[in-house]
Amino acid sequence: LDSNQLQTLPEAFQKFTSLRVLSLKENKMKVLPAVIEHFKQLETLVASQNSLQTLPDFVGELTHLKRLEFFGNQLKKLPDQLFANLNDLERIDLECNHLKTLPSSLVPLNAAKLMALDAIVDPPLEPHLSGEISAVVKAAPKKTAKAPPKKKVAEKKAPAAKKAKKDVDDDEAKKA
Repeated sequence: LDSNQLQTLPEAFQKFTSLRVLSLKENKMKVLPAVIEHFKQLETLVASQNSLQTLPDFVGELTHLKRLEFFGNQLKKLPDQLFANLNDLERIDLECNHLKTLPSSLVPLNAAKLMALDAIVDPPLEPHLSGEISAVVKAAPKKTAKAPPKKKVAEKKAPAAKKAKKDVDDDEAKKA
């Protein structure tokens, strides 16, 4: 449902109780639709690049969430208990918002499962949370993209290099 100018979701959506992935990127939502509360099996919730200013408490009750992305909204504050029951989270993206603090419920998250936490807080985190949350982030394993093997890159460049050499040889043959 990305990029559709949506401001909400119809109540009829509440029958999709087995929904596992919901992406609402690049819409016009100022409030996360209440119907999402019925999606108890939801594993991925993406509502990036909307106009959300806060998140409803029910997000913290979607206990199967593994991925939570709210990049590029206008979030100023998150519910205190948002992360208290979200023990399966692997990715959290809160970048490009107006957050001044992160809720303390973030601290006990399972660092072994958490792969990425993207959150820029301005001003920096309160001293009593900064160390604890930094420890969670540092303990989380980072997923990094592997560079392609050099042999494959060379193989891709080889035909272009052969063509360039052939063009030079052809030019020299014409001059002679």
